[in-house]
Parts: sequence; C-alpha cells; structure tokens
Amino acid sequence: DVFFEESIRFVEENKDKPFLLYISTNAPHSPYWVDEKWADVYRDVVKWKHGAEFYGMISNLDYNLGLLRKKLKDLNLSNDTILIFMTDNGTAAGLSRPKANETQSVKWKGFNDGMRGTKGSAYDGGHRVPSFWYWPQGELGNPRDMDSLTAHIDLLPTLADICHLDTTTTQPLDGISLLPWLQNRPNPFPDRTLFVHS
Repeated sequence: DVFFEESIRFVEENKDKPFLLYISTNAPHSPYWVDEKWADVYRDVVKWKHGAEFYGMISNLDYNLGLLRKKLKDLNLSNDTILIFMTDNGTAAGLSRPKANETQSVKWKGFNDGMRGTKGSAYDGGHRVPSFWYWPQGELGNPRDMDSLTAHIDLLPTLADICHLDTTTTQPLDGISLLPWLQNRPNPFPDRTLFVHS
C-alpha cells in the first residue's frame, strides 16, 4: 500500500511533465505481512503455510495497480503513458512433494503455468516471466502474445527507441529494441541465444 500511495503522489506531483516511475514491490514475498481482509478470502481454499497470505498479497497488489491505473486515467495520462508490468522470477512456492500416503503425484502451491522449475532454477519455471505492455498512443495494436526470445536487457534499448534517444554515441547497449515487434511492424525477429549464469 505504501509503495502505491507514494507512487500515486509522485504521479500527481509530476503530471505536467515527463516522468519515469519504477515500482519494485516487495510482494508477493516473505515475510507474509498482509491485511487479513486480503488473506481471509483464501483461507478455505489455500492450505499450505502462508498460502492465504501469499495470494492475499497478489490480490492487494492487483488492487493497488488498479488504483494507479485509475489515477493515470483521471489525470488524462493513461493514453500516452507506457505502463509495463513484469516480475523478476518464477514462483518460489512451486510444487510440493506428496506424503507417502497421498495418491496425488504432485500438489501445486504457486502458479507456474505448468513449467518445470521454480525461483533460482535454470528451467523455464525459474526465469520465464510475464511482461505486459500497455500504451494506447504507441500503436501497439490488438492485445497479443509475442513468442520471440526477449529478456530484461531489451527494456533499455526499447525505451530509448520509443523516446528517440541516440544511443550510438555510448557503449553498445545489451539487448535489442522490441519496438518494431510491439508495434506489429513486418520485421524478422533476429535469431538469438541468451546466456545466463546462475
């Protein structure tokens, strides 16, 4: 709540000039501190330790993101503001192993969309994350999935491209601008391999 209250205050103070707002929340994450009203709705359906609080944090985050989007709309900023939502890793909760007397082979704790691995893993479930882009005036077209290999290193080149910043006078940037593909322009996506170390 504090993160978003301060973010909304920042937007109000800077509504008449360009701004960059980066919100790196501490939720959903341990310690599982969340108002009971958010966790209580999950008490009967989520039985793993701190599960109700974990999902309550997600609901609270969703609610606060809605407040931020409403503020952008109320200030007539939503059409020309680039809003990017992404996470930093796959779920830490992942799968739990069943007890010997249980017939179920695995039980889901966190949602990983069926991908193998969790936070800290080299598998898709450990590092493959959503990245949602919303920018009505950016001619992004209809909502769609982009199935090309992208990564966090593509954010800076993409934002620099959007802002028409010349980056050729600096060290070469890691990553590539995703703007042509975000705008659905005919452009072959480069064949690429990304190397990471864990």
